[in-house]
Amino acid sequence: MKSRFMSFITLLAALAIMLGGCTSSVKSPTAVASPQSATTANDVSSAEQQTVDDAQQATESMDLKRPRYEMSIVLDTQKNIISGQVTIYFKNSYDETMKEICLQLYQNTDKHLTDIQKVMLDENEVSFKYDANTAIITPIKPIAPWKKVKLDVFFSSKITARGDKLGDYSHGNGIYALSRFYPSLAVYRDGQWITTPYYYNGDPYISDASDFDVRISMPADQKPVFGGHILSNTVEGKNRLVHVTASPARTFCFSTSANYKTVSKKVGNITITAAYANGSASIARSMLGYAEQALSIFQQRFGQYPYDYLVLAEAPLRSGGMEYSGIALYAPAVFQGRDVEREVVHEIAHQWWFNMVGNDEFREPWLDEGITRYSEVIYYEARYGAQRKNQALAKIKQRLKTTDDAILDTPVWYFSKSQYYILVYDKGALFHDALRKLMGDDLYFSLLHQYLEEYKWGIATTEDFQKLACEIYGNDEAINKLCDQWLYH
Repeated sequence: MKSRFMSFITLLAALAIMLGGCTSSVKSPTAVASPQSATTANDVSSAEQQTVDDAQQATESMDLKRPRYEMSIVLDTQKNIISGQVTIYFKNSYDETMKEICLQLYQNTDKHLTDIQKVMLDENEVSFKYDANTAIITPIKPIAPWKKVKLDVFFSSKITARGDKLGDYSHGNGIYALSRFYPSLAVYRDGQWITTPYYYNGDPYISDASDFDVRISMPADQKPVFGGHILSNTVEGKNRLVHVTASPARTFCFSTSANYKTVSKKVGNITITAAYANGSASIARSMLGYAEQALSIFQQRFGQYPYDYLVLAEAPLRSGGMEYSGIALYAPAVFQGRDVEREVVHEIAHQWWFNMVGNDEFREPWLDEGITRYSEVIYYEARYGAQRKNQALAKIKQRLKTTDDAILDTPVWYFSKSQYYILVYDKGALFHDALRKLMGDDLYFSLLHQYLEEYKWGIATTEDFQKLACEIYGNDEAINKLCDQWLYH
């Protein structure tokens, strides 16, 4: 396997030099210069231009159904830094020129954790500036309509110990949780970049589904798990070299620990894996069983699960769980027995509502969280019967009494912290229960199937969901009245 990774190792070493030598312990063979004949400036300029032209032709020949990320990454567990190069291929899919490019740096919250060293657009270095948790890139010339481009971003990001935040990008308890660690392309619609600012509450994100091809170097003692297909996983000296792909995926996420233990179960063509470092083996095995049941129920009720893998991993989260494409991260308390079934079921439901059907989680958080909470109810009903369903709904209604009401279809910042988790999740679930009662089971579940098919790997809005419900039910007045009652007042 050494030859397969030689170019990867050489690239990582070059990155380490460019990033100040702060992240990589990977060593590459020393390059020895050979005598060269003298060349003129024109020769060099011509050769460089040919390289640029060749790269642009290669980019234009790509079949870009969605953005494509190719990454070469180094995880340094001594300095707690992840760094490297992310190459993003994308297309200006509109009739107007694109005058700037916007990247989300989601880990630049109240702390500046992610630094960009250099940006190249179609082999030419370009300028950029930071703006809160974004980086604004200025092309040398505007990007023409329908043009495909290649964007290379060299970055490094500090990994902090879990503090008062959720902890899905942090290290703790011997585990690294690495979500949204890379500079990502903001969503571009109708000539505008849609970005989300950092906010302490909820999940302030919006992401296009993309294709990922990732090569990672980390210490050899690490035992990583990924939301993706592992094409190769080898040890070269002191380094573990892993090649992973994920396609399509809303995000790329992995976690790793030198102490991970895993249990797995094959369910049809899907391999479910639970990885834990500090939890219980029996709890991990029970999670596999809950996951198996959830996949069966949700595939029947919603539609096909998109991957042949599903990972449930212990991470240094403060509490609960967090969803990513093909992988869910859970707090140590879950792996020690706290609310295990509900936590597993909730994050698996997000594989449909967040991953396949995306939404603006900052501006319309109820859209994925409400249906995901109600998916828990659907699970309990299908597995245990009507009595368990009614018990789940009763708990939701009881929680709703503990906070002040508010308009549901509003951004994250509109809610207090206590309101957010009760209203966005629980009031959203009760809206779905009311909608199901109005439409009846056949039409309601037909709506969910159609919603998935129509917006799979896209980004849906509340307006889209409401319009589709009207079309399927055939009574606009009744649907709009219900939505007005639950969502807008």
